[in-house]
Amino acid sequence: MKLTGAARLATTAILCGGFLLALEEALAWSRLANLWDTDLISYLDNGEDFLNGNFQLFLNPYWSPLYGILTALVLKLSASPVEMQLLTVRLTNVCIYLSLTASFAFLLGELKQRLEENFKLSNLEKQKQASGEAGQEPQEAQPARAEGSEEGSTEGDQNWFYSLMVVFLSFIFIYSSLALGQTMYGTPDLLASALGFTATALTLKLRRLSRSGRGGAMLTALLLAFVGALGYFCKAPMLSYSYLLLLALVPETLSQKQIRKPLLTAFVLLTVLVTPYIALISQKAGHLTFSDVWKVGQSWNIFLKQPIIHGRSPEFVHPTRLLGTKPEVYEFQGQFPGTTYAPWYAPSYWYEGVPLIIEWHEYIPRVIANALRYTLLFGGGLLILFLTAVCSKTVPLSRHALPETLPLWLPAAVGLGFIMLGIDVTVNSDRYYTPYLVPVYACIFLSCTKPPRLQRRKVWLAAAAPIVGFILIRLALVGGGYWPLLTNQKALGEGFQSVELLIPGALSQLGLKPGDRIAQLGSCRYFFARLAKLEIVADITDIKAFWQLSREGRQAIYRRLQELGVKALVQEPYLKEVPLNMKEEDLAGTTTARDEGWQTIDENGRLIAVPEPGKRPSTFMVKLLKENNIESRSEGKSEDKTQ
Repeated sequence: MKLTGAARLATTAILCGGFLLALEEALAWSRLANLWDTDLISYLDNGEDFLNGNFQLFLNPYWSPLYGILTALVLKLSASPVEMQLLTVRLTNVCIYLSLTASFAFLLGELKQRLEENFKLSNLEKQKQASGEAGQEPQEAQPARAEGSEEGSTEGDQNWFYSLMVVFLSFIFIYSSLALGQTMYGTPDLLASALGFTATALTLKLRRLSRSGRGGAMLTALLLAFVGALGYFCKAPMLSYSYLLLLALVPETLSQKQIRKPLLTAFVLLTVLVTPYIALISQKAGHLTFSDVWKVGQSWNIFLKQPIIHGRSPEFVHPTRLLGTKPEVYEFQGQFPGTTYAPWYAPSYWYEGVPLIIEWHEYIPRVIANALRYTLLFGGGLLILFLTAVCSKTVPLSRHALPETLPLWLPAAVGLGFIMLGIDVTVNSDRYYTPYLVPVYACIFLSCTKPPRLQRRKVWLAAAAPIVGFILIRLALVGGGYWPLLTNQKALGEGFQSVELLIPGALSQLGLKPGDRIAQLGSCRYFFARLAKLEIVADITDIKAFWQLSREGRQAIYRRLQELGVKALVQEPYLKEVPLNMKEEDLAGTTTARDEGWQTIDENGRLIAVPEPGKRPSTFMVKLLKENNIESRSEGKSEDKTQ
């Protein structure tokens, strides 16, 4: 069984097109530190802690370590200058995408082996039936029936069906990894998906080698355990994924004794590899855990109503400290020294004590909305293909389909089910689907016992056409959306320009050095602090309320920040565009900002005095906190009393 020439050409074009889209995506976002790169900052901080030997700070119940170590190592070895670091990370993600493509190809190879076994067993069964009716012994190596016979499938039929599977799954792969996953995210999802595909392929290979009695089963089991452990170190849910793969092989032990020892070895080795890390993060968290991601995430997803940063309720054991009100000033220095932004480096610490409270009147509608989103993104296509397989008389589903495809659908069913029931999938969660869609769709192909004949192929093509059409539209929208970022970025507004890459140089002009403490107006856009190696130790989240204070009120805040060792107060960039939708009148007025020593940057990154509001080139502003630009303490006493 082999690919047809057209299928080989189509698959090559699809995968090459995927690489070009991944590269376009990476280059388009190579200068943009967008909202979700708050995750990237924590991963990089965590990876640097490991490389620097700061293991006490490195151990983190929230962030899995592998992606951070990898990206931090790439930045260290490449010695990328500040203005190139984002590009380096994005290109690292492209390399990860290439490894994902290689793991997909590995999985396709094992799917081919499984499909060949399906067709071989189906033909042998029909030969036995025909021989039994004629009173003859079946010929073990008898070739497939001739074209036109209804008893068996020809090599041409098998090649066509295999080619359809490869081309179709290639589209699903590109869609799930780029339209949903995307290389622009500073997260480990693509790397985790690559390890997931590899582990799935090794599981299928382990079962195949055990059934055939060939050597290599034990080595495959060892590799499976090692890949499963890497998957866990990359993203916590991959630990469950790996154990579910092993669980899917348990029914095989009832009929195949050869698999028992390799399967047990894989289970033991996987447990041995992950247990030390689980013990260490459990000790740090104060309770048994393999990850606190969901435990913390449920507080702001579909359960307890709390803000993601600076959440407060009586149950919080040690939330960030409230330094002042009207506006609220949060302070959080000391617990995680040296990290760029402590509240997002250790969410599990700040959210310790929050109970699990389900508000059913909000939870149930959210689950329904999640199910509808599943249907739109991939469930509708899955149903179309499944009905095609069921209703096509020439391609009946095997009664052995469920147990034979167990390693493919069991981890996917559990993973997708948990996401639907336990996460708000409307919030930046499409990237979670990547490791599951290809295996789920593959199950339908592997459930078929024989390929369609020539006259039935149109049914399958008609079923695949709308799914592929939907994917092509989504990919075109994704690619078209990135193009302006490459060709006309300046026309898109400050929120889509490389402002943050200019800020470290400006802060250096003020005399700020790596390790210095700063405070920020806002709490989302702080990649500049990571680039400049600065530590944010305080937030003023209500920017409008800050600028509505009297001059004396702001002076009082400046003094409080200075007492914390803060050397500068920075107003984060992009406020007018994203994420807070601030208006010009909500930002600093000309007289207050200029008179108090605030500065901004021009298009070349040079510090200038704050101009008139309508002429300000950037919403980014900075005030150096020094004695000579802060009024005396006595002048602010009357205002202090009113706070």
